[in-house]
Amino acid sequence: MGSHTFASVAGWDYPMTRAEMIAMASYAHAVNSVREQGSTPFVPPWPWPEEQSTETITPEDRALHEAQLRKYSAFGQLRTK
Repeated sequence: MGSHTFASVAGWDYPMTRAEMIAMASYAHAVNSVREQGSTPFVPPWPWPEEQSTETITPEDRALHEAQLRKYSAFGQLRTK
């Protein structure tokens, strides 16, 4: 996860290890816990893109995938509907 190859494939700006992520999140938590009321929270400069596009799925596709999941699921006896 901390390699340049992974960062390049994932679309990140730079590589970041899990330890660095935890340290940055801890730092952001500490800074935000003592900030003044009403001020904007500190958001760390994460390496991944700010907004990632999400796929839109049609109701027909969703029904198809749900039926397939029910058919092949190991938990087939548990029904939600």
